[in-house]
Amino acid sequence: MAVISFPRSGSGNLAARLGTTQSAHSEALMRLSSGNRMLTPSDDVAGTGTSAKLTSQQARLEAAGVNIQNGISRLESTSGYLTAISSILTRMSELSAYAKNGTQEQSDASLYTQEFQQLQEQLRSMIGGTAAEIGGAGVDNPMGTFGGADLFGPDGGGLVAIGAYDDEVVLFPTINLRSGATKGLIEQDASGNFIMSLSDDTAISDLNAAIDQIGMAFSEVGAVQSRLELAAGKLTANRELLETKQSRIEDADVAEQMTTLVRLGFLSQSQVTMLTQAIETPRKLVVLLADS
Repeated sequence: MAVISFPRSGSGNLAARLGTTQSAHSEALMRLSSGNRMLTPSDDVAGTGTSAKLTSQQARLEAAGVNIQNGISRLESTSGYLTAISSILTRMSELSAYAKNGTQEQSDASLYTQEFQQLQEQLRSMIGGTAAEIGGAGVDNPMGTFGGADLFGPDGGGLVAIGAYDDEVVLFPTINLRSGATKGLIEQDASGNFIMSLSDDTAISDLNAAIDQIGMAFSEVGAVQSRLELAAGKLTANRELLETKQSRIEDADVAEQMTTLVRLGFLSQSQVTMLTQAIETPRKLVVLLADS
């Protein structure tokens, strides 16, 4: 009996096309499920590089945002201590005015002096300093600190990054209350006695100079805090802009992918039907020929 054969080129082409369609269908489904337009770097070489740069920039902006918030917290803490110091100086100035009263009783003068010295101790504990800076035994662990760093010493400043680039920095003010007029209020001799006393002829003028020093410190803190708040607003806008750019590069178009998915689904079903018919038709012909 003769062997009957039929060419397979038609069904082979259909099978290849079906494989391509199903592969494209899988990719569309993966894009839709992941939300990413680029499944591999080869999908968009230039877009992948740009996306990596934007991701790095986003990370730097996130770090800058943390820096800004920490910086604002530090300035708020500094401002709080300065407010307390200002209140103490105001009271000391008031006491110095009371002390210059020749009609007061000796007991009243003694009470004024005791309160004045207590306020000096309070200032000293807040500002701190070494023995070389403020005399006496020094104050190694002052109250006026933030994150373990002294707020009112010679090393209280520093640069803080507030953006994604090297030149986007802000310099914190150095508020050194261990020098100038404020130092004169808290300085002690080797025996631990305050050098300045309530009875000094220049007590009022010395206190006024210290109050002016605190006022200048308030101005410096306020200026930097305003800049940080403006930088925080700019940073938020920049992050939103970067997110939009990155979304355009990375995110899949859901409507487009849904359309592609449906189209490829129908196409795949049609190709499966055609391939089945292409395979079954020769078999049926063989049966018919064998019967004849």
